[in-house]
Parts: sequence; structure tokens; C-alpha cells
Amino acid sequence: EFVIFLSETEHGAARGVLGKLQEVLLAAMQKNNWPATFSIGAVTFTVPPASVDEMIKLADTLMYTAKKEGKNRIKYEIHTARQDEKTMPAHAG
Repeated sequence: EFVIFLSETEHGAARGVLGKLQEVLLAAMQKNNWPATFSIGAVTFTVPPASVDEMIKLADTLMYTAKKEGKNRIKYEIHTARQDEKTMPAHAG
């Protein structure tokens, strides 16, 4: 497993880059007759979370979803600031 950060990259561009990456990696594995697949979790943030750890956690969750759904696929999500508000505790007023 590894992480790639594509900073300031729109969702569509990220999809293109990751699709090409998966294609190239699969071709290299097939050339050597290595039975490998590549499950990828990709998140585009409209507003970045407070920590890199949270970014990785969200992408990691999507990667495991891709594996459960049949492997060798890419799961994408656009994460909005509104989603962060749902998980953050309310402040006492």
C-alpha cells in the first residue's frame, strides 16, 4: 500500500491520473505474469480536513471498500466541508 497526494487537483483530473496509474501498473504485472490487482481509494476534498491523518483514513476506507466490492477498482468520493460538520461535536453556546 502507498499514498499519493495530488494537491490542487480537481476530481476529474484525479480520476484520469489514477485510471492511467492503475492501467500502467496492471500492464507491468501482466507482462511478468504476476497475479496482482490494484484497489484504489481516492478522495477529493473541497475543504481539506485538519490533518493529513484524516485524509489518509478516508482514502484508506475507500480502498478497502474497493477490495470488498471485487478488487482491482477505484472508489472515488468528493468530501465536502459539510460532511466534516456532521462528524464534529456541537459546541456549547
